[in-house]
Amino acid sequence: MAATYDFPSDLLAGQEELRQVQAELSALLKRLPWSLTSSPFWRRGISTRVG
Repeated sequence: MAATYDFPSDLLAGQEELRQVQAELSALLKRLPWSLTSSPFWRRGISTRVG
């Protein structure tokens, strides 16, 4: 049988908060418009946009 671990509740709460913040950030980045000025990365063909 697989071992189960009793993680501290504050660690579990922190991980859940991190997941929520990452989801909110991802949603925000998807709503933002593209920049009018291209970055040096874009000119080299490396897109840094998330999503």
